[in-house]
Formats: sequence, C-alpha cells, structure tokens
Amino acid sequence: MTNSLFHIEEIYKGTILVVPKSYMRTEYYLSELNDFIKIHFSHVRYLIMDLLMKNGMRNRFFTASVAEKGILMNSFQPLSRLDQIVERQSNMFFSNNMHLIEHSSLTMPQRFLFKKKIEKMN
Repeated sequence: MTNSLFHIEEIYKGTILVVPKSYMRTEYYLSELNDFIKIHFSHVRYLIMDLLMKNGMRNRFFTASVAEKGILMNSFQPLSRLDQIVERQSNMFFSNNMHLIEHSSLTMPQRFLFKKKIEKMN
C-alpha cells in the first residue's frame, strides 16, 4: 500500500516494511504513518523501516515495535541482521520508483552504485 509519504507492505505475518518516499525525518510523517498502520495493518506488531532516502547506504534499515497506540519510538534500533527478503522487497520498490533516488540524500557515486545494484537484480 502506498500513499504520498511512504510505501508499506507486509513481509511476514505481523511485520511490515515501511519505505519513506522522502529524506524527511521520521517525526515529519509519524502521525500519518501511525494512522495508516492503525487503519490498514492493525494486526502488525513490528515494522522494519528502510531509511535509504535519508540515511543513505549506512544505517539504512531500522526496526521498531508497534502497539495499539502506534509505533513505540523508544524501540527504534538498527536492524541487527538484514534478511534477504527485506532487502529484495525494498530494492524492488526503488527499482520501480528510481526517480525517488534522485531526490534522496545519496551522493552521486552512491546513487550510481545503488542503481547498478538494482539493475543486477532485474
């Protein structure tokens, strides 16, 4: 599911992948994200967030717990072990939305390398 601020898909039962579509800080769209999750993914207890647009290739994936009231901000932490499914799903989103990479915080060399990585995927 997608809106103007982020793309969300369930990757495992009870776990969603959130891909923000801008380099804005999470606090900018947190209220909308919480509302979206409550409406469309009320059964979810965990999320994995891909912060490529803001953080670049380092510190790209984070995880957090989700409760009835929304995302538990104090539970945000870097993803300790990246699952290939998570990375593949996120990269597939970007391969279909390459224009977003042009408006990210990635440097020109990072954009080039990321695009090459995506091309190899297809």
